[in-house]
Order: sequence, then C-alpha cells, then structure tokens
Amino acid sequence: TERASVCPIPNKTHPFFNTWTSCSAITEITEHLTVGHGEIDIIISDRGIFDALCWFEWLNVNPSKANSYLADTEYEALRGFLTMKFWRQCLDLVYIFTVSPEKSLKREYASLLTDRTGSIMNKSVLSGYNEAIGAAQQRFTDSFRRLKNIDTSELSADEVSYQVTSEVLDALRDMLEERVAYFPEESTR
Repeated sequence: TERASVCPIPNKTHPFFNTWTSCSAITEITEHLTVGHGEIDIIISDRGIFDALCWFEWLNVNPSKANSYLADTEYEALRGFLTMKFWRQCLDLVYIFTVSPEKSLKREYASLLTDRTGSIMNKSVLSGYNEAIGAAQQRFTDSFRRLKNIDTSELSADEVSYQVTSEVLDALRDMLEERVAYFPEESTR
C-alpha cells in the first residue's frame, strides 16, 4: 500500500506527514524482510526510502530557506536515518518517476469531479518537488546501488509499465546469473 494515501496526519507539508509515511514504509519493508525471509524474493515499495529523501529535501528548502518547513538539523538527522547502510543494502533498484507539473495536474484531475488544486497538487509545489528530486538524485546517487530516472511526461502508463517490467527482469537476471571467473568479452581481445 502506498503509505502516503493512508497517512492519518492531515497536513502534508508538516514534517510529521513524511516522517510517518517513511517510517511506515520502512516498517512494512522490514516486516517482509524478516517474516517473509526465504519466502519473498521481491519487494516493490511505492513511496519508499528514496521518495522520503526527496520529500525531506523539498521540506528543507521549500520554497526558500526563509519559508522552509524543516530545519537543517532535523533534515540532517532524518537524512542520516534514511541513508543508513542498514536500509540501503536492501534496495537493489530505485525508480524515480518524474513528470511535468502541468501533466501531473492533468492526470490527477482527469477522473475527478473537480479541478481545484490542493496543498500538494499545485504547480508551485510540484515544480519545487521536481527540483528536490533532482537535488536528491544528485546528492544520493552514490549512496544507492542503482537509481533509474524515468520522465513520464510524454509516456503512457502502458509504456512506463513495459519499460519498468523489462528493466526489472533484466536486473533480476543480472543478479541471478552466477559469474565464476567472469571476464567481459571486450577484455579478452
């Protein structure tokens, strides 16, 4: 379950919202890693650890330091918690899906009876969040095994699903192939 959709904290711009969401995701992942040990091969987490880092990045700098929602000291502590090797070693592949604010709003309201913007679903926040995603990706690219960014602005849901499924299957194949005395072909010439 995507944790932000069930978060009981109403204020989405308060750090408590993202703290609850990220800790709930970690709790759920940890449960599957321990209780399902030996039974579960793949865990897919929507709005997981990297997403929380992006939101804390946004909360720390949004929209300017004068108006930030999260002080630097709290940001550093939360960032340290979320980037512990303890969590990161469980993540083989992180997908970062981005979309233009305009396309995001169009998709959001396509099946709703209203087009009234919300506290998060508005052009200003979505633009700032895209900037936070870029900053987080740049800051944490070496902290995670593999980060893959897909801009979905010009892609259909089916195209994104196909691309992700193909890449996940390739990644699984790479992880499962045993390479004993393996040398890349180009190095043997």
